[in-house]
Amino acid sequence: MIRLFLLPLMLAACGAKAPEALHEPRPTERSAVKMRDTARGMTPISRTSAVEKPVVLGQKPDFDPDTYVPDSGPILRWPLSPSSHPELVPQFPIARVLAEPGVGWMELCRRGAHNRHAGPKLRDQFEYLSAWCAVGEHDVNRAIQIFGSLTKSTVSGLVPAVRQDVVNVLVQEGRADDATRLLSRHQIRDLEVLDLLAATYADMGKDADATEINELSILRDDVNRGNRCRRQARRVVMAPEMYRSPVNRDVALFDEPEGADRICDRLAAELACWLRPSDDCEKYFKIAGIDPRMTHVISAFHAWPAVDRGPNGWEAVAITAMAGGTLPLAYEFAVSALEQSARSGRCMRHYTLRLGRYIQKLRAPADRPKQFDDRLEVLDDEPQELCKHVGSHPPPPAP
Repeated sequence: MIRLFLLPLMLAACGAKAPEALHEPRPTERSAVKMRDTARGMTPISRTSAVEKPVVLGQKPDFDPDTYVPDSGPILRWPLSPSSHPELVPQFPIARVLAEPGVGWMELCRRGAHNRHAGPKLRDQFEYLSAWCAVGEHDVNRAIQIFGSLTKSTVSGLVPAVRQDVVNVLVQEGRADDATRLLSRHQIRDLEVLDLLAATYADMGKDADATEINELSILRDDVNRGNRCRRQARRVVMAPEMYRSPVNRDVALFDEPEGADRICDRLAAELACWLRPSDDCEKYFKIAGIDPRMTHVISAFHAWPAVDRGPNGWEAVAITAMAGGTLPLAYEFAVSALEQSARSGRCMRHYTLRLGRYIQKLRAPADRPKQFDDRLEVLDDEPQELCKHVGSHPPPPAP
C-alpha cells in the first residue's frame, strides 16, 4: 500500500516542472559600475558621452594682428595728406591777399571785387577769386574753366591750391563721369588732379567713382615708377575681395621688376602682407623693421580653431607658433595650444606622452621667456590637471 501511494508522487516529480517566476538577469560588470556610480551621485559615463561632449576651450591668447599688418588706408588716400579732407573753400588764402583782415572771399564776391581790372602782378589772384565766385553762383562749368587756366600759374602756392580746388568742386558736383567730362572739356590733363580726385572719392566712400578715375590715371603715361605702382596698388585695394590679385613670390603685382624702384618694392611687400597676413608678411616685416618671426605668431592666431579639433589639431597650432622661436607671443600661443591639446586628449596616456617632446623643445633655449616655465611644468608633470574636467563629465575609470 505504501509503495502504491508513493508511485504517483514519484512520477509527478520526474515529469515537467511547473514554470518559475522570472528574475532580473544578473547585471554585467559594466552595469554594476554604472549602478555603483549612480548610487554615489556620479553621472554615468558611456563610451559615446566623452566623445559627444565638447571640450571646454580656454581663452585664446590676447593678440591683435592688425597692430603688425599694414593699413591699406594710406594706399587709398595717396596723394592726400593725412589731415586733408574735401571742403568747399579756397585752398589758397585769396581773401588775405586781396582784402583787409576779416573780409572773406564770399564778401569779396558780393562786392564785385573779381570784376576789377588788375595789373599783371595780381592778375592770377583775381582770376582765382573769379573762379570761386562762379562756384558760389553754382556755375561749376565756368569755375573749372578758370581753374584750368591757372594750372600753369607762377604765383607761389597757387597751382597746388588750384589742383585741390578742382577736385573738391568736382566731388561736390557729382560722380566720376561728370568729373571726367568737365576735365576733358577744359583740357585739364594733369595726372596729379586725377590722383587727388581718385583719392578724394575713396575718402568719401565713393568706391566706384574712385575706381573709375584711378583706372583712367593708370592708362596715362607717367615716367615716375613709384607713382605708377601707387595707382596699381590702389587698384588692388579697391577691387572686390574675390577679384584681388594673389600676391606671393610667384605673381608680380606691378609692371616694374623687383629691385627697380624702392617704392614699388615696399608697396608689393605691404600688399602681400595685407592680402595674406598668415603667409606673406616676412618681406614687409623686414622692410618695416619688425621681427620677421612675428609671421609665425600671426599664422598661429589665424590657425586657432573656434571649436575643439582634437589633440592633433591643437598640436598643429603649437608647431606653427613654435616656429616663432623665443618670442614671448610665440610661447604664449604654443603653450596655450598644448594645454588645449591635453584637454582634448581626455587624459589618455598616449596623448599626454606626446606632449613631452614639445615641452622639451620649449624648455631647451637658454633665452626662452621664463614666465611660461610654471605652465610647462604642469604640462610635463601633471597634465591630468588640465584634462580631468573635459566637458561636463569626469574621465572614464581606468581599465
